[in-house]
Amino acid sequence: MRSGVWTSILIRGLCRADGIDAGQTDSVTGLQELFNEGGTINGLAVRINDVTLEVGVATNPNPKTVSSSFSRTDWAHVAVVFDNGALRLYDDVTNVA
Repeated sequence: MRSGVWTSILIRGLCRADGIDAGQTDSVTGLQELFNEGGTINGLAVRINDVTLEVGVATNPNPKTVSSSFSRTDWAHVAVVFDNGALRLYDDVTNVA
């Protein structure tokens, strides 16, 4: 972060879509927040919303969002890269958004 505004960040971790809805292991519906830091003016959020992996970055005054289909019930390596205005989303090593 420079002068209070995101300029570059890398977030990565393991996630899967099963068990989101009320602990049901056979469900891939619902909302699961994976990461949320900052706020609506200067922040980054990653979540699974039903079967969509969604990422949003707020960099005043230019918010960006990307999303990709995500219904994997096996563990997946997910990475988010924000670098000088470009927002990218990776599922394993594949750039999906």
